[in-house]
Amino acid sequence: MAIDEADRGTSADRMPYAAPGLDTASNPDRHGDARQEHANGPVDSIRQLLRDARAAAEAEVELVKAYAGAAGQIARRVGMWAGAALIAFSVATMAGAIGLIITLAAAIGPGMATMVVTGLLVLVGVIALLRARSHLRLLRRISNEAVDQGEVATP
Repeated sequence: MAIDEADRGTSADRMPYAAPGLDTASNPDRHGDARQEHANGPVDSIRQLLRDARAAAEAEVELVKAYAGAAGQIARRVGMWAGAALIAFSVATMAGAIGLIITLAAAIGPGMATMVVTGLLVLVGVIALLRARSHLRLLRRISNEAVDQGEVATP
């Protein structure tokens, strides 16, 4: 039982999902082009994918450089202002110490007032140093735990 061309209908009738204007009967070169695209398609697609990946990686590197530059500027400003604050607090502490020595000198003598004020400042310094050391130990413990768990890569 032979089916003639009139019974077959158009390709759109045979393939209801075919887009209008893509009738294979009216466009015979379509299959040849598709075969050529298919033959080079994976290679060209991979090359394009690699070009796109390289461009994306380069853009990401530039973004990280920009963030690092901005972070560096911010860190420099933080350092400057922290240094200025440290100098101001040091001068204020010296002024306060001199004033306390002058005040105590009338009551207990200048030598004893100097030793009392110096002792208080050394005590404050030792307490601050011990607190800093305990925080440094905490930081080391946390960072060692992070390295042990693989969360942070070691240099």
